[in-house]
This record gives sequence, C-alpha cells and structure tokens, in this order.
Amino acid sequence: MAFQSNNDSDIGSLIVQLSDKDGMIRDRARKKLVKTGKPALTPLLDALKNSKKDQVRWEAAKALGAIADKRSIVPFVDALEDEFEDVTWLAAEALKKAGMDAWPALLEALKVKGSKSKLLRDGAHHILKGQKKSGYNELLEKLVRSLEIEGTLEAIEPAADEILKKMGKMG
Repeated sequence: MAFQSNNDSDIGSLIVQLSDKDGMIRDRARKKLVKTGKPALTPLLDALKNSKKDQVRWEAAKALGAIADKRSIVPFVDALEDEFEDVTWLAAEALKKAGMDAWPALLEALKVKGSKSKLLRDGAHHILKGQKKSGYNELLEKLVRSLEIEGTLEAIEPAADEILKKMGKMG
C-alpha cells in the first residue's frame, strides 16, 4: 500500500529527514515524499530553492523529478544555476524529460540571463540538444548551435524569441 499522507507535520518531518547524516534515512524520506505526491510539492520546492545544504537540495530535486509536476519547471530552470553540480544535473534531466512543456520557462531564462550565465547555457544545451518536435527542429538546432559556440551569445535571444513566437508564448 502506497504511503498516503496529507498531514503537513508528516511531510514536514520527512523534509527534515532529507538533511539527516544517514543516507538510508534520507533515501526513505525522499521515497515517502515521492509517494505522497502533490501534497509534498510545495515543501519540496521550498527545500530546492532555499536550503543551504547541498544534500537537501539534491534530495528535493530528485523527489521533484520523480513527481514530475509542471509546477516544478520554473524552479528547475532556476536550479540550473545551483552551485552544486549534482542539483543542476537533476534539474536538467527533469526539464529534458518535461520536453516542450519546459521550453517557455527555459527560453525566457535564456533571454534574460543567457549571455551572463554559463551554467544556464550549459543546462539549456543539455536539455535541448537532441529534442525533436515537428515544426521546431530547425529553430532548435539554431539555438543549440548558439549555445555551443561562445562567440554567438548574441544569437541566443533571437533564437529563443523565434521558438517562443512559434509556440504562441510571446505577444
């Protein structure tokens, strides 16, 4: 029988356990949070965004990736710039799995910070490289090339704009 708890104190206790020194306790807590599903989303998003402990952010990212709720997309885009490489990897993998649902938030972030953030560019490259979607493949290839070549940073924003316009996500 799956763990089903909407009790905030149970979820809070599990979140606290994500910082335990014992990896087995952290693992069990994360798995219970995943089974809890959507009720655990907000506390996990808070842990991903605000915890000072790398391990807690990693556990939260791992759990959120397993829950795969669209409300995690923007926080995962933000986590592409996490100081702990393992968190950025989990965020990138979750966004890659989200596919086209992740594109608007990712492309908007690239437009705003793409020329300044190598971490964001590297994460976006990992996410978008190899993604295929009829009608978007040429635009994606253009953007991926811009992300690969340091001298083409100025091409990132227009390439992101083109995709967003085609998706109807820009005015």
